[in-house]
Amino acid sequence: MHQKNLKNLVFLNFVFYALVILFNIFAYVGFLNNIEFQGIINKYPTLITPINFTFSIWIPIYILLLLTLVYLYKNQYNSYKKTLIKPISILFIISSLFNIAWIISFIFERFWIALLMIAGLLTMLMFILDEIYKKRSALNFFSLAVFTIYASWILMLTIITATIFAAQQNWGGLGGIPIPIWTIVVILSTTGFAVFYMFYYKNALFSFGIIWTFVGIYLSYSAGKIKTDMGSSIKFTIFTAIIILIISMIYIFQKNKKSILPKKHYRV
Repeated sequence: MHQKNLKNLVFLNFVFYALVILFNIFAYVGFLNNIEFQGIINKYPTLITPINFTFSIWIPIYILLLLTLVYLYKNQYNSYKKTLIKPISILFIISSLFNIAWIISFIFERFWIALLMIAGLLTMLMFILDEIYKKRSALNFFSLAVFTIYASWILMLTIITATIFAAQQNWGGLGGIPIPIWTIVVILSTTGFAVFYMFYYKNALFSFGIIWTFVGIYLSYSAGKIKTDMGSSIKFTIFTAIIILIISMIYIFQKNKKSILPKKHYRV
């Protein structure tokens, strides 16, 4: 890519980042559809809705993302780093469009559209992580950590969006299996995927956003915000999942010689 085109692409990162922040502010102050983001969350309670404080993770994620974009901007002339900056910038811009579309459709309670949009956002972030994995020496520890936490948080937010959509449709379970059982299945499946991903990509930090959300869900049950006959079983499942994820995180970190990703490639 011509250097001027790369410079324009890096500049667009900041433009779309600013748009994402703007629409997030709109969502949280109730500017869109006269309802706040948290109002939507409270309107459709589910068995995996985390305590309100959980969503504050957006703040450090967006701050760290901004610092990462500055890092990309400062290194756009580096002959090696710019080979990774180009694909990351393209994917980040697309992910920002999905993010904005998710916010709008979520606030207007078009949850089936919101689910598609956040799935698109998650896909773009996973592509970014894959690009970083292939050329991880081209980015610093900081950039890798930011996109890893961002992706794992969006994975959980995708699941939360899906359950809110199910609540809107008055979904009462599938195949005669009650919702609490499905909740346990979702928790275990998410944990299984996270462990698989961490061991396959040797990414020690991928479970961070998942652990954070699980803690938020656990606190919702402990505070009595979520009530169900199988509350104790769900809490136990969440607690067990958190322990498994923490142990996996520590193991991979040690296996990587105290690094998020291994120093050498484990796969082509």
